[in-house]
This record gives sequence, C-alpha cells and structure tokens, in this order.
Amino acid sequence: MTSRTETLDAQKFPGFWVRIASAVVDSLGFAFVTSALLFLFLHFSESLSTEALLQLFLFVWFPGSLVASVSILAFLNARGRQSLGKRLFGLVVVDQRFQPVSFRRSLLRTIIDCLLIGLSFLLIPFTQGKRGLHDLSSGTYVIRIRPPLRRELLIAVAALICTVGVESVAVEKLQHHIRKYLRSFYLPSTSMEPTLLRGDYITADTRWARTSEPRRGDIVIYESPKEEGRLLIKRVMGLPGERISLRDSVLYINGAPLRDDPGVYRGPRHSSMNIEPVEIPQGHYFVLGDNRDNSFDSRNHGPIPRSALHAKVGIVYLSVGDGYFIRWDRLGRLVR
Repeated sequence: MTSRTETLDAQKFPGFWVRIASAVVDSLGFAFVTSALLFLFLHFSESLSTEALLQLFLFVWFPGSLVASVSILAFLNARGRQSLGKRLFGLVVVDQRFQPVSFRRSLLRTIIDCLLIGLSFLLIPFTQGKRGLHDLSSGTYVIRIRPPLRRELLIAVAALICTVGVESVAVEKLQHHIRKYLRSFYLPSTSMEPTLLRGDYITADTRWARTSEPRRGDIVIYESPKEEGRLLIKRVMGLPGERISLRDSVLYINGAPLRDDPGVYRGPRHSSMNIEPVEIPQGHYFVLGDNRDNSFDSRNHGPIPRSALHAKVGIVYLSVGDGYFIRWDRLGRLVR
C-alpha cells in the first residue's frame, strides 16, 4: 500500500451512510451466530433443571455468544480480510501506516464499538479520514480498496432497510422462541421478602410449566385469578388434595406443623393473617408470599389452577435498590 500522506484523501474513505450500512450488515453476522448458539443451547436443555438451564443461559450462552460474535467479526476484519458489510462496499480495515491490521487490533476496535453500542459512528462526519471513536481509539482506518459503486448511497440505504427488516423479523421470532423456554421479570413489590427484594430482575423457566409438576417450595409466576393478564410471583405451599391452615404464624399441612416454612411474620399477629382449614381441590395449588404480613396470595384469591402457572423462578440477574444503586451481592443468586 502507498504512504499515509498519499492516501489521506476523501476519495479513499467511505462516507457516513456507507460506514453505517456496512456495520449494520455486519450485525447480521452477530444475529446468525447468537441464534445458532441459542438453538443449539435450547436443543440440549430439555433434561436440565430450572437452575441449571438459567445458569447456563446467563453464564454460558449469553457471554459465549457475545464473545463468539465479537471474535468472529474481529477475525473477518483482520489481516486484510473483509466481513460481509466490508465486502459489499469494497472496504478494508488498516492501521495508521495503511497496512492490514492484526487480529489483536481488530479485536480492540470491535470491543470498543460494542461497548459504545455503535455510538462511536456518530463522530465519523466530523473526523479526518472518516473515523469513529473505535477507529481513533484503536489507531485504525476503514478505506476503500476499489472505486465507489455507482449510486452507492442508494445501495447503502437499501442495505440498511433490508438488514433492519431482516433483523426485526429475526429478533421477533427469536424472542417468541426464547419465551417458550425463558423469560425475565421485574419484582415491583415486597411480598416475597426476604427471598426476593423489590427491584430484583429475575429469570424464569417457562419450559417448566409444560414439563414439570410443581413441588412445595417452588417459587412460581402465575396469572392472577382476579385480574386477567396480571402476573404474580409467590411460593407453592399447598399441593392438590392437601388441607392447609395457618394459625398464630404456624403453617399446618394436613393438621401437622410444616417444618422449615420460609414464611416471615414481621407484624403483630392478627386474625386476618390466619387461614381456616382449606381443602385444596385436585389440579390446584395454594400459593403464599414469603412476606406473610404483606402479600396478595391464595388467602385472597383462593387456590390457583395448574393451567395458571406460567414459569418457575430461578436466578436474580440484576437487583436495583430504591436509590438506584445496584445490589452487587445479589447478582447471579439462585432463588430458593
């Protein structure tokens, strides 16, 4: 390649929309890689427990797909190679001497761009050599290795529209498929304290509702019998055919006190917290919040049918306190 001073010419550098179109087309690669890894992951998940499924999703699939996507894109743009978007517009990544970049430098610019979620491209219209922040930080340029295509701007706009359209459909279908296995929820109340805190973001196993029978102690997500569409999070405490009652902060199953009851009674004992003996119908479950003094549960709406159960809660993946601070000690915690 020629020297830097000879090539620092506007004709050598793609414009803003071409760079954006190239990056968006490259993002298709991310979509395909992450989708393939997800389908592979879910294919082998049928025999996994809820805890194992959610741990693998959060700590294996999620970081693994991100690392794989970034590494593949960095590899395709290193040593004179071209990713899909670069090949479409005849572009290549070079260093400040206008030589092909190493994998290490290509990886650095890709990671910076991912961390900035594409915002680095906003600098391109204002920098010499049409460089984004990821290029400035990693000491790279993106240059043309062939003359611009005729009507290149129209091609770039068409590529943007097509890619965004394909990714929108793919993301919608992917989300629909994921929801058959996993969903995330936000906890806005204190009804499950101290097990779950207000501000917890949790992952739940929706596959469980199709493949497993609820057990005592499972924390489940179900639809409220009193409000259609409203989802509640409580703990299964009474099983079909059992007789359940609550007197003086003691939970009884078939007349015997329940050992290791996770319920917490913080306020004064009063009759409204008690449960007169209830016979749980077949196919129904009696659910209670762990914070027994402040929970809307089967004491209010009665036992819930099996068909109302949507998912089993598994892991806290984020927790934000009232002062918008992150509770770091709760991240990745198994919910039991």
